[in-house]
Amino acid sequence: MVAHAARRKSRPFLIAPETGRTYTYADLARQSSRWANALAARGLEPGDTVGTLLHNGWQTATTLLGTMAGGYTCAPFNLLAQRSQLAYVIEHSECKLIVTSREYEQQLVDAMKDVKRPVAIEVIDVDAPELFAEMEAPPAGEARIAGDTPALLMYTSGTTGKPKGALLTHANLLASAHAVASWHRLTARDRVLSSLPLYHINGQVIATIVPFLSGGSIIAPHRFSVGNWWQMVKWHQPTWLNLVPTIIAYLLNAAEPGHHYLYPNVRFGRSASAPLPTHHWPLPLPGSDLRIRGRSTLGRLLPLRKLPAPYLLHAGDICWRSIQTVPLHARHARHLHVVARSYAQLLWPLRIADELCGLAIPWRNPSLHRHINGPVGLRSHLACACDRAVGLV
Repeated sequence: MVAHAARRKSRPFLIAPETGRTYTYADLARQSSRWANALAARGLEPGDTVGTLLHNGWQTATTLLGTMAGGYTCAPFNLLAQRSQLAYVIEHSECKLIVTSREYEQQLVDAMKDVKRPVAIEVIDVDAPELFAEMEAPPAGEARIAGDTPALLMYTSGTTGKPKGALLTHANLLASAHAVASWHRLTARDRVLSSLPLYHINGQVIATIVPFLSGGSIIAPHRFSVGNWWQMVKWHQPTWLNLVPTIIAYLLNAAEPGHHYLYPNVRFGRSASAPLPTHHWPLPLPGSDLRIRGRSTLGRLLPLRKLPAPYLLHAGDICWRSIQTVPLHARHARHLHVVARSYAQLLWPLRIADELCGLAIPWRNPSLHRHINGPVGLRSHLACACDRAVGLV
């Protein structure tokens, strides 16, 4: 983090709409270093788990990134969790300390009554420009953390039983972030508007780690508000929007007749985490040049404009791109590219292309197997030319 921030010292990293403050990569490195020093001063050792019960904000982002950068494991807890669920994940995660705010302190104290071991609690203000100033220390250089070091402990919502934990390593998170940044061709010039909570994997990886990795910036409101969403787009000029289908539904329902939703800086919108209903695309905002399209059966959406623009559709680890305008027709299929990690995954895009383009793609044809048989490496890029059949070049 130290080296990454040094290259972009004065560039914006996070914009906090509630306070109107903009924080740079230098601010991020300094605050993250202080937080890591504060954890060490409280007796935690690298590898220990730190829980968080926080809504979005500047210090929430620094706590997330600073915990992982310091070699600790971050376990964000769901703000909507019931008392029994919260107590369970606190116990199960074996966290040594939980960071929360005044807003959620009583909720945490109540849950702690059902936890059978002592856990330290740190109450912070997520909007505070600086915390732990007494923990200032000169940069010690980049910490050497192995790729298989645990970084993030995520829990499911527990709707079908007890919440289930998934431990992600630094290599997991960096691989995901690299893939998303590459798919969307993100650069340091890009800025995302995202209100998705930082206890959700989308808010953590897509809206925080991905911009950090690409050197871009984040507009991070405390929570989603349909009333000021487009105002934030106008004021802070994001280049892409991070969405979920529920947010899209709210925006559509609140769309004002006669109002022109023209935001030339926004080059795409991204929706994930749930299937996008077909009646929600293209996004029918009056006067808008933004087009968001998806496929409900594929569970992913991607953005498009009236003018030629990148088209991206992914299912799992499969990435498709088209440089043509949309809607996607059979004549555009030759521009689709497939990135496959295994032979089994290679069959998925063929089925998807059949569904998208209505092509008679012989993915079941044994003769096709002769073309694609053999090892497919992690960096194999296979181009599909779909006219009357599929060939691999």
